[in-house]
Amino acid sequence: MHEMITQSSQAPPATHRVLALSGGAPPERLLALAHCSTPKGARMDLFALHAESSSVVEGAGALLSGGAADEQAGVSDVLRALHETGADALVLGYPDHARGRSEFTDIVERTTAAASVDVVVCVNRHERPWRRVLVPYLYGPLDGGALAVARRLARTGAAAVTVLHVSEPCVDDDDGLQALSASVDGCTLKVVTSSDPVVAASVEARLGYDLIVLGGRARIAHDRYFTMRQQRLLLTTDATLVIAHSGRQAA
Repeated sequence: MHEMITQSSQAPPATHRVLALSGGAPPERLLALAHCSTPKGARMDLFALHAESSSVVEGAGALLSGGAADEQAGVSDVLRALHETGADALVLGYPDHARGRSEFTDIVERTTAAASVDVVVCVNRHERPWRRVLVPYLYGPLDGGALAVARRLARTGAAAVTVLHVSEPCVDDDDGLQALSASVDGCTLKVVTSSDPVVAASVEARLGYDLIVLGGRARIAHDRYFTMRQQRLLLTTDATLVIAHSGRQAA
C-alpha cells in the first residue's frame, strides 16, 4: 500500500516563522520560497540572516536589501539563528562557488537532524519568472514536501503547476491515483507509464519548464547533496530546482 501525503486536517499555526539565509540565490527568489513554505491561513514572520554580520534582522526588507552575496552563514550561526527565532522553516540558496558547498551541505544536514523544520533549497539557474512548474511525484513523505510547496505556488495564480506521476506498467494503482488527484489542489495532474521514473521525469522536464520542485533525500550525505534524479534533471534541463526537505508543517 502506498504512503500518501495529503493536505493536513489540522488548523495552520497563526504565525509561521521563516529564516532566510542571504546568498546563493537572488533575494526575490528566497522571499517567494519563504511565502511558499508558509501554510495557508498563517501569517509569515520573516527573518534574514546575513553572512557578513552574522546578524538576524526581521522583515522582508532586510532580506531584499542584503543582495545576492557570495558568502553564506556558517553552521553554528544558522543553528543559533534557528533557536533565537523559533523558526518553522529555513530557506536558502545553493552556492554558486564550490568553496561554499561543503558548508551548505553541513547546514542542511545539521538543520534537518537537529530541528523539526522545513528546509527549502533554491538551485537558481536563470532569471525567468516561474510560469511553468513541474513536480515529479513519487509516493511518500519526501515528495510530499515538494507537493506542499507546489500547492502553495499554484494558489498564487502566477504559475501553472504540473504534478507528474509515473505509473509502472501493468500495475493497478487506481486507489493511489484517486487519492493523489484529491490532493493536488489547483495543480494539473499528469500520469504517464514508465518502468523508469527518472527517465520519464527527464523527458517531461525538457518541455519548457521554468521551475522543478522535488523532495530532498531522507539523509544528507556530507559529500553528496543531490540525488540521482536531481542530478539527471540538472543535466537535461536549464530549469531552476527547488528541493524541499519536509519537517512538521501543514500543507
